[in-house]
Amino acid sequence: MKERIKKFIALSLSCACLFAAFGVAGCAPEQPPAPTPPEDDRVIKEDTANSILRDRDFSQGFNVLGMSAGEDGRTIYRTFNYNNLADGEAVWELSQWEGKNNIVEAEEKIDGNVFTYQSGGKKFVYDRENAKITLAIDAEQEYDGPRVDGQGWVHMLIEQNFQKVYSVAEVEEINIGLDYCLTKFDRKMTDEEFNPNLHNAQLLWYITLTNMPETEGELDEFGIPENGVSGDYIWFGIPIVDYTRYGKFMDASLSYDAGTSHWICSVDSAEYLEDPVLLNERASFKYNIVPMFEETLEKVQSSGGMRNCKLENLYVTYMNFGWEVPGTFDVAVDIYDISIEAVTK
Repeated sequence: MKERIKKFIALSLSCACLFAAFGVAGCAPEQPPAPTPPEDDRVIKEDTANSILRDRDFSQGFNVLGMSAGEDGRTIYRTFNYNNLADGEAVWELSQWEGKNNIVEAEEKIDGNVFTYQSGGKKFVYDRENAKITLAIDAEQEYDGPRVDGQGWVHMLIEQNFQKVYSVAEVEEINIGLDYCLTKFDRKMTDEEFNPNLHNAQLLWYITLTNMPETEGELDEFGIPENGVSGDYIWFGIPIVDYTRYGKFMDASLSYDAGTSHWICSVDSAEYLEDPVLLNERASFKYNIVPMFEETLEKVQSSGGMRNCKLENLYVTYMNFGWEVPGTFDVAVDIYDISIEAVTK
């Protein structure tokens, strides 16, 4: 992480000063220079040649998506551009599926270098000076009561489609990194209301491994292309914290996501976390995910997914990170840094 100091000098003259300088009486005495505002010290995280993620310091803003994953969840309705101080065109997106409140409608509140957007229980904060964001959900404001079976659940995720994609065949490493602090993790349900099979709060990170062969090839006896279906993908999961397993590492898991019709394969969190995530303890990790890709593909294929796909044709194409809260919880996390970097062969 590098810091760069940007200096901005502003000079303002009132109409009265202009009249004094150029009025009929002639030139007025030279006015003293306007005071220089305080230096704007900001944490800047430059994109590197190996960086897969763009805008790691979140300075270019966020495009905000709709509330229904199946209807307008890919539609951009607004950009959080920090009172027009964003450094460029937004490459990040903010998803906010389900719940009662729409953060698209949030008022922008400014406190110095901190920009807060909140609608009901959905809250997004950008700290411009420290290049930090906060993702928070107070689900008491998003559910009318304890969530029931079959009911959708509240999300708040940051997403990015990768401009530069790498295949498994061309990389030695893909190193992911996260610097974070869990600042709120409260259950707002009674013991009688809480069902651990139905209610949870999870902080999750997903990266897609997408099949992108040069050609799909001929169809096999089952009608599947010999190189697999182009565009088929796996959700590669890096779980951070889960209420039902708070204070413990999370086991590796494999499941089918009916919502997207793709498999989710998550890594044992002991692979990359030094300790289980705890409230108000800032932590960070870096982890090379490439060694897990072969096992991930094998697990998914043994369950019937990614038929005929080859490891060398898998590309890292997209990520999302944030909260999924299928229960009444009040949660928040500060993100100081997030990175994905490739080391090519």
